[in-house]
Amino acid sequence: MAINFTECFKRSICCLIRNPKRDITYAWLVSLVLVLISFIVACVVASKLQKSNDAIDQASSFSVVWTCLLLILISIVGTVIMRSFQTALSIGFLLGVIFIMTQQMLIIFAIFAELAGQGDNSTAQTSSQEAMAVFAFFLFVVYSAFGSMLAVFRNDVIKEEVLQVDPAEADHDHKGGEYGYAEEDNQM
Repeated sequence: MAINFTECFKRSICCLIRNPKRDITYAWLVSLVLVLISFIVACVVASKLQKSNDAIDQASSFSVVWTCLLLILISIVGTVIMRSFQTALSIGFLLGVIFIMTQQMLIIFAIFAELAGQGDNSTAQTSSQEAMAVFAFFLFVVYSAFGSMLAVFRNDVIKEEVLQVDPAEADHDHKGGEYGYAEEDNQM
């Protein structure tokens, strides 16, 4: 008898999550707010680090701007998927992208935490690097929670696709033929 990790995890957190769709939506909204704050922090970090002549600071300012552009793009795509296209393929795509961004935010956190710990930074550089590290860690935690909830409760989020019958074909009598062919066409 195989143990299904998803079902085991689902049973253990069901006491915490009563309405999965609502809680997944709230986690997504928290991530959107953190992305907005992270964008503001990234602009400040990039401006503080750009003043430095150090190549590491300039590379860090690029990485923070690029990460925020990716966060904004993922926020837009994720919102469209969560609101309109809740198919199995799109939810799986969103899960993969969220997993990658979770790892990206952990890496950004580690980089900026290390840069903030260097002694040759100015106070403005250190505080901006610490702020970016903090928001990267917050996004790591929120994306981890959101991705875990979406992975476990994906069947509650995915809308069943129901094939619609064309009214013109519903009224047409096929005389027992299959795929729109009459019976006399099938005999050759």
